[in-house]
Amino acid sequence: MSTHLLRTTAGGTTRFSSKFIYNQASSATDTEFFTCEYDRIVYSMWRRDVSTDEFHIAKFNIQTGVSTYIGYVTTTQVGYTEDVGGWLCDGNYMYFTISSGNGVVVRISLSDYTRTVYTNDVPYTCWGRSKWYNDHTIALMDQRGVTFFDTKALTFSHMRYRSTATGGINQFHITDKMVGEASRNDGSYFAWYNRITNEYHTSNLPTSSYPCELCYGDGKFYIINKAYIFIFDEETETWEDEYIPVQFTTAGGNYPAEIRYCVYSEGVVYIIVEGSPRLWAFDTESKKVSYKMLPWSIPGYSDGWSNLRGRQCIITPYHRYVFIQCYSFAYISYEGIYKYNMGYKYLQYSIPCAKDLIEYESKDPCLVSEDSYLTYDDSKPDIIPFVPMYQYPSIKTASVNKNNYKSILSIKIK
Repeated sequence: MSTHLLRTTAGGTTRFSSKFIYNQASSATDTEFFTCEYDRIVYSMWRRDVSTDEFHIAKFNIQTGVSTYIGYVTTTQVGYTEDVGGWLCDGNYMYFTISSGNGVVVRISLSDYTRTVYTNDVPYTCWGRSKWYNDHTIALMDQRGVTFFDTKALTFSHMRYRSTATGGINQFHITDKMVGEASRNDGSYFAWYNRITNEYHTSNLPTSSYPCELCYGDGKFYIINKAYIFIFDEETETWEDEYIPVQFTTAGGNYPAEIRYCVYSEGVVYIIVEGSPRLWAFDTESKKVSYKMLPWSIPGYSDGWSNLRGRQCIITPYHRYVFIQCYSFAYISYEGIYKYNMGYKYLQYSIPCAKDLIEYESKDPCLVSEDSYLTYDDSKPDIIPFVPMYQYPSIKTASVNKNNYKSILSIKIK
């Protein structure tokens, strides 16, 4: 990596629009904040202070803009009092991953709060965060590689690529080609495993051992610490020549501050900083950094390990929106240079198709309206034969003839 610096400017607040929602039961004593998006619904979870130890859950429908408080579970229901490494939700179940042990996944039903515990069968400690690898598989970092939990088969599988057990790597991202790793304990290096060539590499960063955060997007890994943004190309497995110095500051303007979390979406890396009331946005095209002021400061590790304060603050993107659950729920749109402030880079128009926004009736009801989307019923392939697109297999297309049109009795978008 070159030591040449690419200078950027930290801009103001003119490139964002935002809204803050005060969820039921949220308070200034809450700890451990999580968000995740599934089928255009953003689920959020926050942990009430240790005196009550309740995990409160809410959901925000991106299509309708409606926030709904779901309820809460206690640490007794979860079965663990230690800190949560990761939390995900798929609309039917919540998945708590505990940040120590062999990789415990606690599944709790959103309908009746029944609990099932699944324990990894391999004695390698899992820690850190959990991520969706696909729509039904959760990925966790462990001491020898990556552990997968299939939420449909309810089984674990493993990908081992380290010859010896290594601890402390809790920032990671996995693609079909590569696993990228960084560590809060030792921020002096970045490691990656090429899944195609079966090769594992490490590369030192040209700065002091600052704790790092990591995210991925459009073929690039972004490794960020309190002073720099480094960019690693997945295809060439090389660093970009320039790396970007950024003075991330805390609420009082103190420098430097630890990076709390970062995430990529459509050309923008969103960054939150411990003790700072700012959401930072790094535009990967212009290489400029700007920020949006928040109504509260991001909690940090220094808020006190002894009382479980500030262990996690996970933010979630959706196109050009980013969602933050902290002492209230925030959704913020990075406008950038785009004309349409819809959170979409490539789409100029959005047609809401949520259950509350569309009325649909057909003789052959092959379309099903859900809370946040309209979908096709695959169990009736003879009505309209949909096939996956080659470039985007998650999108299905079909040719519709006049007989299919005649089967539709009515359709109305409210």
